[in-house]
Amino acid sequence: MTAELAHHANNPGWDIVVHDAHGHIDNLLQLKATVSLDYVREAIAAHPEIDVVVPHELYQKLADHHEALGHILDGHETLHLINGHVADAVGHAEAVGAAVHFPVIGPVLVIGIAAALNYRSYRQGRTTPADALRNVGERGALAILAAGAGWAAILLAHEPFVGLPTSVVVRLFGGQILHNFRRGELLERFIQNVKEAKVQLELHVRRPLLEANV
Repeated sequence: MTAELAHHANNPGWDIVVHDAHGHIDNLLQLKATVSLDYVREAIAAHPEIDVVVPHELYQKLADHHEALGHILDGHETLHLINGHVADAVGHAEAVGAAVHFPVIGPVLVIGIAAALNYRSYRQGRTTPADALRNVGERGALAILAAGAGWAAILLAHEPFVGLPTSVVVRLFGGQILHNFRRGELLERFIQNVKEAKVQLELHVRRPLLEANV
């Protein structure tokens, strides 16, 4: 015997179909996670040919209602335990959904915030348009890289909670690399300025000497 859940949660009439060894339908069952006897009676009245599976505490309450027990089966689990399973499943689904959408939502938020801050700096005259665009691009690239790394970690580990720490680590590491790169650029610019200053100084020193010789 094999049992199969209905493909839709709101499937009319039954929630579980039981097949025999030849694949023929042996039984149909309704699942009612409730403690309301009236709700169960309505289900039986609508589909008297389908038995109803109820939580254990409701089945115990029906001990004095022998006319209903012929259509009711004991689920052997309390409603509290069933609700706990559902809450856990919803929590995992929300975590996975957030992790899946974060690679898109996260970078968009970062790019939007970076664009707003750099535009403000440009309006205040503290940065040039080229530097502002460069800063937005760098921050956006880091955000996309970090979010993509977190998403990849989730897919590889099959665990949604590893996504955020991975994204944070990649973002910090990438930010440090970018910081070192900028320091290198500043150092090269400083060296170039020193060289130019040296050339100008040499020219100023030689000119008086040449004029004196003349």
